[in-house]
Amino acid sequence: MRTILLFLAGCSLASASSDYPADTLHPGDALKPGPLAALTYLRGNGPAQWEQGKVYIIDCWATWCVPSKTIIPRLNKLHTDYQAKGLRVIGVSVFGEDKTKVEAFLKGQGSAMSYPVAIADKEGAFEAEWLKPANLRSLPSAYVVKNGKLLFIIHPGRITSETVEALLAGGEQETTVLRKFQPVVDPAQRAAEVAAAREVRLNSLLSGRGDREAAFYDNILAKNPDLLPEEKQRVLLNKAYTMKQLDEAIQVLDAAKALAPNSKTAREIDMEKQTYRDLQNAK
Repeated sequence: MRTILLFLAGCSLASASSDYPADTLHPGDALKPGPLAALTYLRGNGPAQWEQGKVYIIDCWATWCVPSKTIIPRLNKLHTDYQAKGLRVIGVSVFGEDKTKVEAFLKGQGSAMSYPVAIADKEGAFEAEWLKPANLRSLPSAYVVKNGKLLFIIHPGRITSETVEALLAGGEQETTVLRKFQPVVDPAQRAAEVAAAREVRLNSLLSGRGDREAAFYDNILAKNPDLLPEEKQRVLLNKAYTMKQLDEAIQVLDAAKALAPNSKTAREIDMEKQTYRDLQNAK
């Protein structure tokens, strides 16, 4: 019993991920392979593109996490048994673990850890686009991906040969596995979680002490092209506050209003614009 508990146990990462927003990555969502391929690989390499029909198990682990190490023989057997049939196993040491420790551990494993192994830098693209959106807080955790979409995230100890065979087979066999492992998420709840996560992110971008210059907000827009129209409105509204010339501030507000004319923020923009026009008329 102790062996089973250790096998399925996990290592908490609460201290490493306390700044994570509500999770925004869910089963069925697309995952970009770029951050995975760009990692530093100590053995093998990652996929530049997802191979259609292949099943990917991306195991997030660390040398300091005993359950992570306990699971390696199981993953290695899945790799050797099903690689030719379309399974791709990749181990990723996460949260900036020391490279020399991972290299020494990998050398000690030899052929017992024969699948590709990489290291993810702290605050790198893999963490930003994979770990944080999933709100990943414990190890080991495995992303299971097929045809470019996340199927589910799971403790790798729960992945059996039967699971792999069903996912590779597709059809009703795959559907049965997905019913078992995919969480049931209410669409309204998911939408609320996504909105809350975006609000946290935007507030973080806009936060900070001291006076801000207009260029500060221009930089936010340049570096975050995925902001929604109303989010861009809020950035531009804050930019207008910094501008000393009333006519320039009004131009910024006009541009902001055009992004989403019927939004809640648009009403704030109208009020601010009227204030600026009153100031102009008072001169």
